[in-house]
Amino acid sequence: MTNAMNVLIAVVISGLAATGCVEDDPVGDADAGDALVGEEASVHLDAGLDAELVDADGEPPDAEPDAAVVDAAPNPYVVELPPSGLNDITSFTNADLLVTYSEYRGDPSIAPDVYYYDIASLTEYQVTNRASSQSSPDVYNEEIIFSDFQFYNAGTQNYQVELYHYDVASGLETRLTNEVSMKHVPKLNDQYILFRSTEGCASSTIYNLTLMNRQTGDSTVVSECWQDPETHSISELYAAWTARPSPGHSKDIFVRDLQAGYTFRIDSTDAGSQYFPHTDDDHVVWQDDRDGRREVYMHTFSTGLEECLTPDGWEQGWPHLRDGIVSWCDYSFSQQWGHSGDCDIYVHEIASGIGRRVTTLSQTWRPRFVDSGWLLYVRRITGSQYKLFVHDLVGDGILSGDGHVLP
Repeated sequence: MTNAMNVLIAVVISGLAATGCVEDDPVGDADAGDALVGEEASVHLDAGLDAELVDADGEPPDAEPDAAVVDAAPNPYVVELPPSGLNDITSFTNADLLVTYSEYRGDPSIAPDVYYYDIASLTEYQVTNRASSQSSPDVYNEEIIFSDFQFYNAGTQNYQVELYHYDVASGLETRLTNEVSMKHVPKLNDQYILFRSTEGCASSTIYNLTLMNRQTGDSTVVSECWQDPETHSISELYAAWTARPSPGHSKDIFVRDLQAGYTFRIDSTDAGSQYFPHTDDDHVVWQDDRDGRREVYMHTFSTGLEECLTPDGWEQGWPHLRDGIVSWCDYSFSQQWGHSGDCDIYVHEIASGIGRRVTTLSQTWRPRFVDSGWLLYVRRITGSQYKLFVHDLVGDGILSGDGHVLP
């Protein structure tokens, strides 16, 4: 697709009224049979080792495997990270010039360890090196937080998984929690940590969503066990997640105003299922299948308005938002469907409405955040195996030096 066509798509998106996505579907009921579960939603415990039941992007474990590895090179602005794509990776994310991930590596590969990659120095560092599992790392500034299984013992029914903090600058590791419950998929900002916890739930396979104040250690359950919260995220002002508003209901989008201390549901998400909400200072975006296919929707807090960012009749999924720029997986170029279909990484600037295709070859890509001019995305190989790449969007002419998407 030419740049001119990309600009045309951006103009159409920016002019869309707040009435949702278009209804036409060129291939019928797209993805009707796909059972989407949330990002790092479930954990299967086997012989004392943790293994994600779903991969790092929420795909079912029986999703169709991909073909052989195809790298993003030879684009000189794309850097391939060290993971080979032959080992399972339980999670990956980025902030500023740091990328963090947890990978099964070594001989034998019995448990994942946490790593981070410094884009500035093009160097990988290993954070943990223990016989037990450490997984689900998140990064904020120069801080990494992760789940640690060293206290977990299935034989004694001690389902204890704790949160640990690692300071990149000093190399110091600190234990943050100490109670017999499982704590998974932590997300952090300057003041809070948001994580899934079994505390107060009926079993070790049911989770609530807990918000912990980093200064005081006080915790608040923001979504109850019966709501099955998942695909949660946190920014400076808001936290967001998907959960059930009532027993048996499909998943909807919930947002917590961190300054005001209250939680609200986005009422328009009552129809269909919604996943992967991400916020910045004034918006929340999410994946929505209310029209029978996956689309990217956005709600603006200051105006209360909602719009569909992807009204082209094809699928778009796995949105991520930071500092006014949304990245997602766009299937309009490959014209394929479903979680195992080929797609392209796309970036969209909310303020200008300008969007750009980032990848030039449709593959099973998955995006993360645009930050400091760089974008992390991965290619799913099969199961939970991924190749990781970071893309210099400024050097490649996709972003301006001050962080705007160029037409």
